[in-house]
Amino acid sequence: MVTVALESSVVAAAGLAALLLTLAAVIGTSGNPLECPRPAASGSAPSGWQPRTPEQTLYAYVRCLNDSSASIEMKIRWVMWQPDQSPESQCYVKCVSEDLRLYDPARRQFVPERFEQQARAFHEDPEADDIRTLYTDAHRLLAGELPDSDCSTVFAKYAPFYAVHQEHILDIFHGDLRKILVTYQRLGPRVKQIGQSFVDYCEKRYGFAWAEEEQRPCPNQTAVQCILRGFRWITEEGSVNVAEIVRDFDGFGVEASELKQCQGADDLYWCLRSLNSDKLAAVIRQRDAQTAFYFDQSSTDEPWKSAVDFGNARLNRA
Repeated sequence: MVTVALESSVVAAAGLAALLLTLAAVIGTSGNPLECPRPAASGSAPSGWQPRTPEQTLYAYVRCLNDSSASIEMKIRWVMWQPDQSPESQCYVKCVSEDLRLYDPARRQFVPERFEQQARAFHEDPEADDIRTLYTDAHRLLAGELPDSDCSTVFAKYAPFYAVHQEHILDIFHGDLRKILVTYQRLGPRVKQIGQSFVDYCEKRYGFAWAEEEQRPCPNQTAVQCILRGFRWITEEGSVNVAEIVRDFDGFGVEASELKQCQGADDLYWCLRSLNSDKLAAVIRQRDAQTAFYFDQSSTDEPWKSAVDFGNARLNRA
């Protein structure tokens, strides 16, 4: 009996040692989130809403357009800032309003003061009489809780305000090519430029090389957060955007049920890497390539040709 007990203890000890060695090997190659130093509350939301940059507005316009099943003819109207009252157009307006955080679906309310914040950040004369009228009308026409967040309800609330202030809205939300190029130049390295991938932007802004960081057990957390937020895998409020991650992993052989287990913003990269580090690296490369241009500006396909023609027509105005 004593011999059997001793043999069992030896086997158990050997098994524990093997387990510890295995864990050590895993930590050494993939990085254990619990062992990697990161700033406290690094995934927390930033302090308040910030005026939208050209990168943010372009992303919203293109993503909402691409996700719509509307006809090409209808999308041509959208890129010319002329949505009609069709159900598809109503949902496009709602999609953009939500993505830019101008409409809060949880509260079923527009946030009127954000139009003033946007104008004060990007309009050349935010104290002009017509711009001050925009501030007043935003509160007068957009304030109040809606009965629901249906596309038609949100559109009906927004349409009267848009009809009066279309040119100014187009101006301050970076829809006028005459102003966009100047704004990009003014913001410089503080915003991802057109033609620049998000990894390149993050590398230049924070001084790291992602090819080196992703080989480390514990990549720099600032690098990780910049890239994942740029991909919209982490929202600006600091939560994990599971739907966006599942979308980007499509075709890479990782089950959605596995991806949905990664719910912590601070640990998101390490959680995804633990599923399959090679596939994560491949997904990041693919998504990064897509971020350089949100649409092909040299395309002869619609609605992109009309979008470029519309922008150039405004650029060439006297």
